[in-house]
Amino acid sequence: MKKVRADELLSRDGTITRSQARLLIMEGKVSIKGRTVMKPGELVPEDSCLQIATPPKFVGRGGYKLEHALDKFGLNVEGLVAIDVGASTGGFTDCLLQRGARKVYAVDVGRSQLAQKVACDPRVVVMDETNARNLLSGMFPEKPQFACVDCSFISGDKVILPLEDVLEEPGLIVWLLKPQFEAGPGKVGKGGVIRKEDILVAAIGEALERISTIGASVVDCCESPIKGADGNREYLVLLKFGDEGVSIDDCLARMLRQDQSGEQQN
Repeated sequence: MKKVRADELLSRDGTITRSQARLLIMEGKVSIKGRTVMKPGELVPEDSCLQIATPPKFVGRGGYKLEHALDKFGLNVEGLVAIDVGASTGGFTDCLLQRGARKVYAVDVGRSQLAQKVACDPRVVVMDETNARNLLSGMFPEKPQFACVDCSFISGDKVILPLEDVLEEPGLIVWLLKPQFEAGPGKVGKGGVIRKEDILVAAIGEALERISTIGASVVDCCESPIKGADGNREYLVLLKFGDEGVSIDDCLARMLRQDQSGEQQN
């Protein structure tokens, strides 16, 4: 019998991604005939039945982050048309679907990253190879009323600005703020992780200043319950264009107070 990598076999049906399969195996949650699979690269017979101790709720870690934001900010997306900017494997989109969104436009500059569970859902409009900086209202037959944003290697304001014309009321945006992509050149440490508190604070403050400059305001904010895959601290920010919102100082105080309380989980 041909043998294949355990992580490859576990993700073969498209229910979970290869990266999720690796994570589950490394966490000791995958077994074969009662024996724990020790490594993602372990070779197992192709007809093996791999068992997951606790199947993940979402197709990506982002689902847990957005779930936290919806609960923390008291948001109801049931029946709404939404747009997921930076959809990747579809964690945010999966969360929106499970919360009753009527339709989700899954936008990503890459291609073929969405987990099959999400990509095949009739409520999902896959918009691969689409640069979020170039989004226009006419690209959406049904105008989104809600947006969530999770983008890397680009400042948040650049992908949030087009949403002003794309969204209709209530027009709320949940943005996963990643300070490592908001900091200036040479500010991020080894491995792409911000370790100095002053650089972290400056990066967040500058990102929020840029958001204010494009006409959006902070309605609420909190830390993400899960760190980024590289160990960076991340923050969830609720935005809306036009309204007067929370001051940058107040927002920073909320975020950093939560950081220091020790509530953050890996």
